[in-house]
Amino acid sequence: IRRGLLLAAIACLCAALAGPLVGFRWELISRRGNEIVFAIDTSRSMLTADVKPNRLARAKLAIDDFANQLDGDAVGIVAFAGSAFLICPITLDYGAFHETLNAIDTNTIARGGTNIESAIAEAQRALHSRPGADKILILVTDGEDLEGSAVAAARNAAQQDHLKIYAVGIGTAAGDLIALPVDQGGGYVKDETGALVKSHLDEDKLKAIAAATGGFYVPLGAEGEGLQLVLKTVLGTIDKRDLSFRRQRVYIERYQWPLATSFALLVASLLIGPRRRTRVRRTASMGVAALSSLVLFAAWPNRPGRAASPT
Repeated sequence: IRRGLLLAAIACLCAALAGPLVGFRWELISRRGNEIVFAIDTSRSMLTADVKPNRLARAKLAIDDFANQLDGDAVGIVAFAGSAFLICPITLDYGAFHETLNAIDTNTIARGGTNIESAIAEAQRALHSRPGADKILILVTDGEDLEGSAVAAARNAAQQDHLKIYAVGIGTAAGDLIALPVDQGGGYVKDETGALVKSHLDEDKLKAIAAATGGFYVPLGAEGEGLQLVLKTVLGTIDKRDLSFRRQRVYIERYQWPLATSFALLVASLLIGPRRRTRVRRTASMGVAALSSLVLFAAWPNRPGRAASPT
């Protein structure tokens, strides 16, 4: 019985360690974070190789690293060249965000040129319908604004929707020639006169755009240091808010039941004494004593009922 109780106690202990779940309750789960829109320049100037492998590839790698460090923040992507388009609506699905980011190239926007004003307007529309005080646009470009008035658009967005723009410049002030991919004929971009076009980073324009909204400008850097600075100084100081709610079924742990049963069985096994073993030993002792008495009785010469020897 003791062995059986001990084995049952061990079995109940194993059941408790398995963490049984019995019953459930409904809980309202909220996801907290900020909403961020990346405006990525996809014009042909982003093919310039003054940043290796080129500006666009370097920007996509830095944004990918940035998104991998987010925790609950909603993200979206606006691609722009001569016009702008919201190619990834604001979402909490990071997998969809990464797939869209990887698919971006200089053919994403068919219209050529660079129109930062259209990118700001598209990001403003994407964030306008979403409640919340903090609306963040991270503008990743070389700053060569060939169309529109980006500074005026940034100022209006800040006044109407409290949009803050953090400009991230990519490229160098010295610039380089714009190399065309092989599928576009190769070579370098030329102007109407046939002269080679050299693209430069326009930091002054980007600083003015960011300052108009209360944001700041930072160069991307060789290892994406600019976006890391935005992540630490901006997202680290802004209070997160509830972005989504959902009901979740939470199962209740019942490990206490088998654990208590195991303890009770263990105590019961300790309370049961070794009675059978004592009884066996007592019976054996009585048998030995009886056998000894018989031997002594048989060997006794003058025992009652036995005639004395003639000699």
